[in-house]
Amino acid sequence: MKSVWMGLVLGVCASAFPDEDYRTFTGTDGRGIKAKIVKCDLRSGKVTVERENRRKITVPVDVFSFADQAYIKDWLALQNFLSNSKLRVSVDKRKGKAGETSETKRAKPPCFYEIQLDNKSGAVFDGIWVEYCMYMNTEGFKGAPDKLTVEAEKSDVFKLPVQGKHLEMTKEVKLFRYYTAQTDHSFDSSGYPDSSTSYNKTFEDNMEGIRVRIYLKTPTGNTFMREICDPASVEDKYAWKAPYARSSASGKKRNNRKY
Repeated sequence: MKSVWMGLVLGVCASAFPDEDYRTFTGTDGRGIKAKIVKCDLRSGKVTVERENRRKITVPVDVFSFADQAYIKDWLALQNFLSNSKLRVSVDKRKGKAGETSETKRAKPPCFYEIQLDNKSGAVFDGIWVEYCMYMNTEGFKGAPDKLTVEAEKSDVFKLPVQGKHLEMTKEVKLFRYYTAQTDHSFDSSGYPDSSTSYNKTFEDNMEGIRVRIYLKTPTGNTFMREICDPASVEDKYAWKAPYARSSASGKKRNNRKY
C-alpha cells in the first residue's frame, strides 16, 4: 500500500501544545517551574522537560499535579499520532468490476479506496475515527458543463491497540460514459432507404481523488486531526464536505476490518 501525505498534519486543538512556548508545571508539593516537554516514556514513567535556561531534567511523571500528568499524556498521544513511523496511514485506490452497460450508458470499472491505519507507536490509540470525501467529476462534452459529486462519510469511533491495524473501505462509486444516439437516414446504391446510428459522447465520470481526515480524541477532551490527500492536488482543488455518520443498518460495517 502506498502512503500519501499532504502537509502532514492539521491539529484541531493543537494549540494546546505550542511548539516553542514554555508553560508552568506544578509539582505535587505545590511549587511550579516553567518548562516544556522534550521527551516522555510512560513505560518507564519518566518525562524530560526543558526549563527556560535550556537546562533539561528527567523526572518521574508523578512528581507533577494530576492536571499536568494528564497534559503530559495528551502531549505524548499527540507525538505518536503525528508521527508517520508510529501511526502509519496508507490510502490505496481500487477498481471493481464494471456492471450493466448499454449503448448510451457504458459502464467503467467502479472505484473505491482502502484506508489502512497501522499502530507502531507502542501505545494504544483510544477514541480514533476516520472521515473522507471522494470527488467524482462528470465531464461534459461539446459545451456541456462539468458536474462535481462528493461522497462523504464518517466511520465509527474505534480503538487501535498496540501493533493493531484497521482497514476502512470507502463506498464503491459507479462510473459511466454517457452517449446520445443519432440516426442518419440515407439511400443505398439501389435507391432504397437506409439508416445508421452513431453515438456521441456527452458526459464521462472520472474519480478525481480522495481527502481523508484521521481524528484522535484524548481522555482529557483534546481532539487532533491529520489529513491525507490522494493525489496531493485534491487539497487545493476541492473543498472539504462534512460527512454523515455511517448507519449500522446500511450494511457498510462489513467494510471495516481490524487485525
